[in-house]
Amino acid sequence: MSLQTIENTEELEEHIIALIAIEPRFAPVYEQVGVPSLRHNAGGFEQLMRAMVGQQLSVAAAASIWKKLVAAGLTTPQAIAEAQDETLRAQGLSRQKMRYVRSLVAHNIDFATLTTMPNEAAIKTLTAVTGIGRWTLDG
Repeated sequence: MSLQTIENTEELEEHIIALIAIEPRFAPVYEQVGVPSLRHNAGGFEQLMRAMVGQQLSVAAAASIWKKLVAAGLTTPQAIAEAQDETLRAQGLSRQKMRYVRSLVAHNIDFATLTTMPNEAAIKTLTAVTGIGRWTLDG
């Protein structure tokens, strides 16, 4: 089994109806809320780095740090690899977050391949990175 992405609201509605067939207690929520909007992200290094940066921080703090990293051009593996710790710290990264982000760079993950891997293989690949646990992948 590989990861599946729901591409449109029609697919999302089909999955919601299937879920309600399994667990009817979701029906009143669906009736009240309807089909939620889809939230797609591009995935890849930048999206995973952003999740790592935001872990255990308020939304506002995470957004502020991310904005600084983007402005400084520090959201690619090469930029992180070349950056001094002082530069990353100046953007708001703690020593622990620097360790996590540098571990992500060091693992050189092929993100395109992840989408075709069985779930457990993809999880094993990602959780090998320091700072990534199942909670990161579920978030």
